[in-house]
Amino acid sequence: MVCKRFAAKSLTAPPIHLPLDRIRESAVFEITGVDLSGPLFIKPKAKAWVVLFTCAVYRAIHLEVVTSLSTEAFI
Repeated sequence: MVCKRFAAKSLTAPPIHLPLDRIRESAVFEITGVDLSGPLFIKPKAKAWVVLFTCAVYRAIHLEVVTSLSTEAFI
């Protein structure tokens, strides 16, 4: 009689093929995605939007609140 625990073979996961942008060294937020969420009603007749910046390499996020969808508010 052989114990299955001692005769078990170790499981190996197949290698994951990631895009080159995800595995090379880079600065935080060098490769970035941007999205907007909202509007959020903060006061009567006042709206705000949340801008979400995501780092594609380190998976970090940064949130900003803007009160307009104009280019000046975004920058």
